Amino acid sequence: MGALKGAVSMVEGPQRRGAGEPPLNEDRKERLLYLADMLSELQDIAAREGCVTLAGLLALSHVEANQQAAGKTDIKART
Repeated sequence: MGALKGAVSMVEGPQRRGAGEPPLNEDRKERLLYLADMLSELQDIAAREGCVTLAGLLALSHVEANQQAAGKTDIKART
């Protein structure tokens, strides 16, 4: 659990940006891209182990991390 605690502290900061907030911080963008990469790796591992639900949740998290890194906060489900 210690490793997870350290990873969580890497991405501290506001959860959502409002319309009046400043442009995306480059350090935050880099952290989010790093997180997206880790999520992708975890998704691959989960899929190989046959954990379908876990792989799906990680895929959703990967999409959100990439969208947040791109400065998009209005995330809509794909249909």
